[in-house]
Amino acid sequence: MERYRVVRRHAIVERIVVALKRSGADVLESADPRTAPFEFVIRTPTGERLELVCYAFTANKYGQQGRPADEHRFQIKYGSEFDRYHTIYLDQKGQTVTLASAIAMASMPAAGELANGFRGLLAADMGRRF
Repeated sequence: MERYRVVRRHAIVERIVVALKRSGADVLESADPRTAPFEFVIRTPTGERLELVCYAFTANKYGQQGRPADEHRFQIKYGSEFDRYHTIYLDQKGQTVTLASAIAMASMPAAGELANGFRGLLAADMGRRF
């Protein structure tokens, strides 16, 4: 898996941890906010141990005239170099779940919307899903 050094990602990692806990998961290992993608180990409400690889990006309010007032945008990139594509990690054995998300930090109080998404993931039977 390709990893990237990142800065100012503590709040994103914290938001993911809060959302996972609100979804009923126990966070067994939290991610290093200085290295992306963010890797977590959790225990689901049913007791299943899952490894998560989270590609999390921030979403910003998009204020262009004629666009919906609640529209957000985000870029999927690490760093300032745009000379190649990045490979998204997908575990061929199905033991690690890869997630990609855009997190609107300012407009998502207490990680509620993200928690709803994780709740759906944790409720699914992962064996049939992948």
